[in-house]
Amino acid sequence: MAEPASVELQKAIFAALIADKSITAAIGMIAIGGKNVPAIFDKVPQEIIDQITTGTYPTYATIGDGTETFELFDSTDEEDDAELTTHTLAIAVYSQAIGLIEAKNIAHLIRKSLSSAFRAGTLALATNEIKSFDSARVEYSRLEGFVNYAALQMRVLTSPK
Repeated sequence: MAEPASVELQKAIFAALIADKSITAAIGMIAIGGKNVPAIFDKVPQEIIDQITTGTYPTYATIGDGTETFELFDSTDEEDDAELTTHTLAIAVYSQAIGLIEAKNIAHLIRKSLSSAFRAGTLALATNEIKSFDSARVEYSRLEGFVNYAALQMRVLTSPK
């Protein structure tokens, strides 16, 4: 069974982000399970949660929250029916660096990297096709007074291949 487009999309975004050396250099590496990995996650690992509870807040990003909207376009030929899915997903950047500059710079790198990967055709899905990829919005804020936060909202339109 083919994976849903949202799963394929999340995997492709993760692969594109960890492959981009400018992003991994900016966001850094963190020891997870005895290995150094780029600090980009689907689920925040326990190692980061442990650091946060001790007062250390590493810089990291998460690929996470989102919504999907489905549209079915009928044709006279049942085999030509197409389902278009609009995905709205968030990528969050967390930083304890002074000011919002680090979070803004990393968010900018992520947005540019994903846009470039889409235009180059390297942000590819196995059983679905990305029809459009837009950076819908970026929000910046301070959480709890000491953590800087950038939230990118991406809008992606997919259809089955």
